[in-house]
Amino acid sequence: MQESQFEIQTISGNLSSEMSEERNFGGIGVKCVILIPDYKGCFSKEKNLLPSPRLFDIPLIEHTIFSAKKAGIDDFVMILMKEDKSFQNQMDKLSHKANITITTIYFNGTENKLNLSFQNAQNNELNSILLIKANYYINFQIFEKLIENHHKNNSVLLAIDRGIDDFNLDYLENTNKVLMDDQNRIKKVGPNLPKYNALVPEILFFPSEFLIKYGRDIVIENNFSLNKTIEIIQNSNLFQTVDIGRNKWVKVEENSSKKRAEKLILKNLVKPTDGFISRYFIRKMSTNFLTPFILKINRKVTPNQVSFLSFIVALISSGLFFFGNAILGAIFIQLANTIDHSDGEIARLKHKQSPFGDFLDAVFDRTADIFVYLGILCYLMFEMANKVIIGIYWSSSSIIIPCVLALAGNVMVSYVSTKAMTNLDYSFNGRFFGTGRGRDTRLFFIFIGGLLTFLHPIFLYFSMLIIATLTSSIVIHRTFVVWTHFKHDRGFFEK
Repeated sequence: MQESQFEIQTISGNLSSEMSEERNFGGIGVKCVILIPDYKGCFSKEKNLLPSPRLFDIPLIEHTIFSAKKAGIDDFVMILMKEDKSFQNQMDKLSHKANITITTIYFNGTENKLNLSFQNAQNNELNSILLIKANYYINFQIFEKLIENHHKNNSVLLAIDRGIDDFNLDYLENTNKVLMDDQNRIKKVGPNLPKYNALVPEILFFPSEFLIKYGRDIVIENNFSLNKTIEIIQNSNLFQTVDIGRNKWVKVEENSSKKRAEKLILKNLVKPTDGFISRYFIRKMSTNFLTPFILKINRKVTPNQVSFLSFIVALISSGLFFFGNAILGAIFIQLANTIDHSDGEIARLKHKQSPFGDFLDAVFDRTADIFVYLGILCYLMFEMANKVIIGIYWSSSSIIIPCVLALAGNVMVSYVSTKAMTNLDYSFNGRFFGTGRGRDTRLFFIFIGGLLTFLHPIFLYFSMLIIATLTSSIVIHRTFVVWTHFKHDRGFFEK
């Protein structure tokens, strides 16, 4: 029987050399192969290349690549049916931007001798391959889970999602489904199954041993057919399914699925270091409302521009406190804090995190805090100083001291963390005393105290007193932690 073979062109050699060459930058030995579908979402040489959908003005394929990179993959192969110079230019720029390797391969559909030789791979080291399609948005946690399971059992892994109830009927109509038996063996797979118990986002993980033995059948004979591939891997006794969990992937085809993918992207912008106030209050406002609103107004907005906007809003808050409108001042400081969350979210969303951005954000934050605290001091001096309130005479010093301690503590918390990292290469951990935490809580106290001034200004005073106590405690605690950690190091106490 005559084999159906394809000529393969690459930018830097054939697929055999690219797949066997060791490019294990991340140390996990995994190459991510992305199939670029045509306009109908099919992998076919007769159709035109599908323009990558844009999520928040960023190509879908770029989101996918950065998700894989976050999981430790930095070697990618793009497979197209025909040459596309604009796509190649896009990949070249992305490769430089993300500091990754991207190889582009074209299947020309000729009957010439195939440059890919899996037999030769037996004599070389062949990376394991994570195979996906470009019309899917995939969360980085899926990549991490597949890589983790690969390290445990070295089997062929098929990603499935049992969370069927989380998808609406319109979305399910064009999604591949799978019917599995009690032993997790796949009985049927396809988009039009009347009965099914899981969804298939078309993500396959092939260990190198499997590719050496079966790769030729999958690539040459069956052209990456999902059904045929599943048939082959089930007969290989090296097959396992991995439930990737719910709401971590989206097949992007129409506007409804694009909106679903964008919602998922926003949901994944939460930082693991977020404290209670940030995670359950501020992030809810920023990811659900403010960040989408900012991007809707200006899709080209940069994180640094949003940081500057947060700084300006904080200065307005300071002026409102200074001129005696504490309620509006509280609202504006909370708005500034929420915008400050949005700048980081936009940086992560657009993959534009940078050391300078972090530096600029920190400078804006510390400067804004100083002005806000001084504005509050002026407000409390006007409203409470030299007056009898709840039977107590409030002298000027009784107002100034807590406010100054709150201001100094707010600055010292950051200063102690910075000095510990720069001088000692030490980072504080913990839910309450960890590095990078606490500002959200302090501003939230100001927000609550400012709102309660409609009852009495003393509530804002209590907020400042709480902040002074908290920040002083954190500084003392961190100093003690550093001392106990390094006290047995003689060089630590010597100049």
